[in-house]
Parts: sequence; C-alpha cells; structure tokens
Amino acid sequence: EQTLPEHAAYFGEIGLLGEIRPVTRPEARLREIELLGFRRVIAPRYEGRLPAGGLEWLVVDHVVELDRLVGG
Repeated sequence: EQTLPEHAAYFGEIGLLGEIRPVTRPEARLREIELLGFRRVIAPRYEGRLPAGGLEWLVVDHVVELDRLVGG
C-alpha cells in the first residue's frame, strides 16, 4: 500500500531469497527508460556506461532495501 515515486523506473530479477539480480540487455533497457522520460533508475549494480542523459542510479541488492529507496 505504497505509491512509487514518479519518474522512476525499476528493473531486476527477484530471487527466491529476495535478492535483486542483474537482467539481460541492461543497456537497451536504459535507453528505453531514458526515451520514456524517466529520471531515476532503481536496479541492481551495473558496471557499464550509463546514458548521457543524467539518469540517477540507485542500487538495490535486496527487496528489503526498496522500502528505504522509495521513501517508506
């Protein structure tokens, strides 16, 4: 029962123990996120280059961290 912040996109795979794992093709996802006008990305750790548009990247390793990141 919590509203997610506006202009934020989320991606990652949730494991059985609640860990957030990387997904395939993060570069393509990031390009699409930027094209859609999102300004913040909440996702697992990423070692590649971020798009030049200035996305804010918030790393999440486990679902329990989402509450802190979305302002709960």
